[in-house]
Amino acid sequence: MNVAPSDTPILVLGATGTVGRPLVFRLVELGYPVRAVSRDPQAAEGQLPASVQVVVGGLGRNNDLSRALEGVRTILLHGPLTADLDELHASAIDAAVAAGVHHVVRISALGASTESSNQISQMHGNAEAALESSGLSWTHIRPHTFMDNYLGYAGDIKAGDLYSASDDGRVPPVDAVDVAAVAAVALTKPGHAGKILRVSGPVALTYREIAAAFSRSVGHRVVHRNVTTDELIEREVSVCGRPRWIAESLADLQRYWADGRSAKVYSTVRDLVGRPGLTLEQFLQRNRAAFLRPSDRSEGLRQQVSLDRIEAAERDSFPASDPPAWTSATATRGRK
Repeated sequence: MNVAPSDTPILVLGATGTVGRPLVFRLVELGYPVRAVSRDPQAAEGQLPASVQVVVGGLGRNNDLSRALEGVRTILLHGPLTADLDELHASAIDAAVAAGVHHVVRISALGASTESSNQISQMHGNAEAALESSGLSWTHIRPHTFMDNYLGYAGDIKAGDLYSASDDGRVPPVDAVDVAAVAAVALTKPGHAGKILRVSGPVALTYREIAAAFSRSVGHRVVHRNVTTDELIEREVSVCGRPRWIAESLADLQRYWADGRSAKVYSTVRDLVGRPGLTLEQFLQRNRAAFLRPSDRSEGLRQQVSLDRIEAAERDSFPASDPPAWTSATATRGRK
């Protein structure tokens, strides 16, 4: 399967989301026609390139996708995390079959399985199974935990805290931009039908190292607060406002990380996109403003003296054999 830029539009479901938006921009940059589905087309048009055709629609059996799917051969299936995610995706797959779609690239999750005890992983496994049994050509993209999730904890990070139940387990967080780049390849180039593409960041980090990277980026010290899974669940519910089922699924994933079973780094970005995956430092350079305290914005706070103090404090907390992840990136400290 190879979709030329002059062919029918590529349909993107979830076009204004974490992966969808950078994917749309990437496809347009490559010269492909894009059609985006949104319940609020006016809002979507303000977030997407002018050349993108935005149509009204959404996931679910009460949302008609027939107009969005008209004449489409290839779609990207992604959407928000809901308690009926697998059912919503199954209905979109049914609509794709009825419309004569050929290939579906779906954003799934690492560890997706119909047999998983983790609700998020099980729902993604159910959706994968529905796609595989549909008769459509398919590609599953299974990303690791997103760096972009840290944006949801900006308040904690501004306060100098980064909570997890991961102990010293390592995890290679991935930038959504890289997931979008892999999706663009799967949508437009041959050789990926019937494949599972696992996507991670380029480095497996402990949460202590992640906190150190935040310290370096924002100019105030950020400390990893390791908590129990029960404490993490209650914090996710009471402080972050997440539904309990999501909080429990996240805590379960972090138990997996703590056991050291989620540290594998995949070369998918380099293999398919032709460049190294984006690092956490690069993500923080791009999103630094979201994590700044008002006082951090004052001129000179991130100058050499302040950073040396932060680095020295962090260095004291690491054994000599386990340096902070950011020690290899000293040359970037003066960038805004």
